[in-house]
Amino acid sequence: ECAFRYYLSKVLKIDLFEESFKTIIGNIVHHILELGLKKDIDINVEIIKFIKEKDYVLTSREYFYLEMLSEDIKKILRVIKKQSLHSKLNKYLFENEFYVYKDRQDINVSFKGLIDKVMYADINGKEVIMVVDYKTGSTLVTLDNLEYGLNIQLPIYLYLLKNSERFKDAVIAGFYVQKVLDSVPSIVDGKSINELREENMRLQGYSNSSNSILELIDDEYQDSKIIKGLRFKTNGELYSSAKVLSSKDMDDLTVKVDLKIEECISNILEGKFDINPKVINNKNISCTYCKFKDICFKCKKDEIVLGGEVDELDEGTGVSN
Repeated sequence: ECAFRYYLSKVLKIDLFEESFKTIIGNIVHHILELGLKKDIDINVEIIKFIKEKDYVLTSREYFYLEMLSEDIKKILRVIKKQSLHSKLNKYLFENEFYVYKDRQDINVSFKGLIDKVMYADINGKEVIMVVDYKTGSTLVTLDNLEYGLNIQLPIYLYLLKNSERFKDAVIAGFYVQKVLDSVPSIVDGKSINELREENMRLQGYSNSSNSILELIDDEYQDSKIIKGLRFKTNGELYSSAKVLSSKDMDDLTVKVDLKIEECISNILEGKFDINPKVINNKNISCTYCKFKDICFKCKKDEIVLGGEVDELDEGTGVSN
């Protein structure tokens, strides 16, 4: 998003990580969903056990919130288990680290990623895999900005898997995010809360375009209640809006990711840490939540505009600069 931001964070290391209640909730949800898919558990007991193991110090108010949260997690887990009944990819890897090593200028570079969930199965002697990344908030799943190295988290996971000894020959069935704690409306068109939650937790991302592979993800894929936006016409063809890629397209993604990683390594080794926030559709996506605004001397000319530029409105006047 910005080379200077990387420099301040990863080279000078001036943004000390502070554990917040929000990050603690995310850790708890990931942990409980992993346990709950492996075996039957008492969610309340496991939450308290996890808090003690991690030495989290919580207030009475936060403990009260966690009691309510445990009920939501039960419902979330129920939905995920229901979805899994329709999938033949019934083996799991949780929170696994994958590494790719590169040698540049006599420097050993390691590129590491931690993947929430890999679902896989051996189908006719060939491993088929899909990636699911749990999100406790909203996120954007798009490949539109891949050439700029943006919204690249899921493609990076594919890259790590396909460069591992274990999954280098595997077929990619899909890669998705799954919203597990997003807000659910109280009522829409007479639908129940449970129906809305199931809709809200559909997988969002890209699927393999092969029908035989889609059937491995969801045995009711032609009217999928698991994958969002996977819609078929009456003649059996996919709508053009469906997010599908061929196996070759997915493998090509990993090549593009490798090029971006090589580019980043070169820039880091050459000390290229320019102030270069990115602007997409007239929105500065790099500076909005940046911790370093007070020590950054960003000017308008520093912005890297992707996809056309319309000047921001002058604050307080409603007039373009």
